[in-house]
This record gives sequence, C-alpha cells and structure tokens, in this order.
Amino acid sequence: MQLSRSNDNESLVDVKKYDHFFISLSRGCPANCDFCYNARMWGRNGNPFVRAYSIKKAIQFFKDLTEKYKIKVFTIGDDNFITFNNRCIKICEYLAGKNVHFLCFGRADQI
Repeated sequence: MQLSRSNDNESLVDVKKYDHFFISLSRGCPANCDFCYNARMWGRNGNPFVRAYSIKKAIQFFKDLTEKYKIKVFTIGDDNFITFNNRCIKICEYLAGKNVHFLCFGRADQI
C-alpha cells in the first residue's frame, strides 16, 4: 500500500482485505487539559503541540484509499480532527465528493 511517495512498504498490510480503514492525520492538541494525556504524550516540554499532515497530503491518502483500494468507510483517529477548521472543511468536502462514510473526533467546545 503506497499512501505517500516515500519508501512505504506495500507488503506490510493487505489493504484489499478490509472495507473499513482507520487513519491518523495528526497528533496532539492545542489545549492543555489536566485530565488529558495529549500534552504529556505529544507535547514539547509539557506544552501542547500539534503535528498534522497538510490538506494536500491528507487528501492524497484518501484518494489512494478510495480509488486504488475502493475503501468506503473510514475512522479518522485524530483526537481533534475538527480543531483546524479550514483543514477539516477541505478534507470533509473532498470526502463528500467521494461518497464515503467516516467517523471523526473533536472537542465539544469547537463544534
């Protein structure tokens, strides 16, 4: 499965066996909630930090999965997919045009 143009090893996963795909497009969170692991796990020096694929790269992942492997159901596993509004909207618009179903997560105060 080649989801990027790097040295990915297509033999690691037989994507054609699955009809549902879990994908992570980012790590971390811009908040620093006491109850949450994100700042401690993904942060820098205990401070919140977010790393995310660009809109272009995220759309390329979905393009490869929908066109090459015919995947139609996704779980976007980011803790806060909706945090970056413009990015979220662009990716959702692309997915809407592909007639796929997906589940994503976000903070209630960002809806």
